[in-house]
Formats: sequence, C-alpha cells, structure tokens
Amino acid sequence: MAQDWHIQVGDILIDDYNDEIGVLIRQYVLLDKLKVWDVHWTKRNDNINEHKVHHYEEDSLKILINEGTLRHFPGT
Repeated sequence: MAQDWHIQVGDILIDDYNDEIGVLIRQYVLLDKLKVWDVHWTKRNDNINEHKVHHYEEDSLKILINEGTLRHFPGT
C-alpha cells in the first residue's frame, strides 16, 4: 500500500524519462474540492521547454510519484 505523505510548495520532482526537473510552485482548489498543483518544469539538457508550467490534480500527482514515474524530493 502507498505511503501517506505530503507534497508542498518548493518540493522538487525529477522526471527521468523526459529529462526534466520540476518545482511545485502553487496549490489551489477548484470547484470547492479539487486540489490542483502548478509545477514549473525545466529541461536538464540544452533542449528548450516552451510550456514550463503544467497543472496536476493532487491525487494524480501522488500516483505518478508512488508508481515511480516521478521522483519526489521534499523541500525544506
């Protein structure tokens, strides 16, 4: 079973498949209950990433982390 843990502003995400590093920059609530996160992505190589901020529903983001698609490193 997946561990219950928090994600918060300033946490780092590593996407090895797409060679990107993301920072959780903001959380907000839509429709009074849907938690959404803005993640600012940057490439680790010289390729340009034109669409830098992506939006993720919190539970979906946690699934990506729990399944190993994204590596999560807590901020401070």
